[in-house]
Amino acid sequence: MVYEYGNAHGRLVIMVHGGPGGHAFNSCDAMAFHNWRIIAFDQRFCGRSKRVGNHTNRGDVTSPNNTIDDIEAIRKMHCKKNEKIVLFGGSYGGGIALLYSLVFGQFLDAIILRSPYFFRLSHRQVIESKQRTKHAAWRHSNTFSSRRLRDNMISNHYGNVPHTEELINAVTRVIKRKGIHCYIIHSTEDSTCAFEDSYNLYTRIPGRLCSLFVCRGDQHGVEKNNSMMKLLRRSVNSYSRQKSLNSTADSQTDRYHHG
Repeated sequence: MVYEYGNAHGRLVIMVHGGPGGHAFNSCDAMAFHNWRIIAFDQRFCGRSKRVGNHTNRGDVTSPNNTIDDIEAIRKMHCKKNEKIVLFGGSYGGGIALLYSLVFGQFLDAIILRSPYFFRLSHRQVIESKQRTKHAAWRHSNTFSSRRLRDNMISNHYGNVPHTEELINAVTRVIKRKGIHCYIIHSTEDSTCAFEDSYNLYTRIPGRLCSLFVCRGDQHGVEKNNSMMKLLRRSVNSYSRQKSLNSTADSQTDRYHHG
């Protein structure tokens, strides 16, 4: 299911929700992009996305590679010729955005990441434990067609993706080579998506291409985390200002922000 809203004449941003197993409207992220043209979608088997056939045992249907292909299909459908997009991803969606940049980086003008997930194997146990708690992302059974599919989804997300260090190095090379602007908003208290991974990526990218916005608090309650929402809006405004000024000098100042 694909949703389109915001300013029809604004800059195009494609939003990738978190999870695995969230949905397009499980946070207030979109509030920061209210002046832009927003394309959001429910990933396969999530939210209102249709379930075609019997895929009870097909965790591979929801693999990161398929999600990347879906983003590219959406981009082709909604983009004007030669238009580059802004890709936003929160949490697990941030990890998908990073993987997309490795394959289709030529179509990106910028990536904006809220507490991105770097597929660190040591965090798998944390994620699997959260699905057994009352955490909102796992509580709603209608998000998945079956419990077995849900379990397969989680296992599948660790296959066919680079290890954390390899991912950081590969993304760094792509951003430098293609001149993609990168804005990262990350909480130092996030127990699932490690702040140090975002910081490592930030330190390897030239200042004119990357800014890091740092806050505290739980990123899973984004709408209740005023500091994170404030920094998310600042990152969007910083990108908009940079594009309007077209100045590298502007992007080299104040690239490390605290909320």
